[in-house]
Amino acid sequence: MSVIETRYEHIVLDEMGVPLIEGTTMKIIELVLNQTSYGWSPEELHFQHPYLSLGQIYSALAFYKMTG
Repeated sequence: MSVIETRYEHIVLDEMGVPLIEGTTMKIIELVLNQTSYGWSPEELHFQHPYLSLGQIYSALAFYKMTG
């Protein structure tokens, strides 16, 4: 799988242009949907997805806010 780096730390685009958290298969939209559906804070997202760092989570949310 080839990836393209973005200006956001921890965020890459896959070959179809879908933003992912670098080093995972987690799509940014999946994380955002968890946040909006359940009202989870970044800390709760980290608790629910312990394989993600808070830095990855904050970067993903910032990426979505700027591009979504």
